[in-house]
Amino acid sequence: MRTEDLRNLQLLERLRHGQCTYDDYELLLTRVAGQPSVASLHDSPWNQARILVFRDEVRTEL
Repeated sequence: MRTEDLRNLQLLERLRHGQCTYDDYELLLTRVAGQPSVASLHDSPWNQARILVFRDEVRTEL
């Protein structure tokens, strides 16, 4: 899967190197499940989205 959105591509590059900015954080907040613009994670394209988790317990539940 390749991203063609330059802003997201740059964010991913900084994330890879541990150099994220506050603007990156703000952009990622727009991708958090539970936002009013996301009706259901079972619908396309969300059902194919990667999910970032910070604890193994959450990963196991998914």
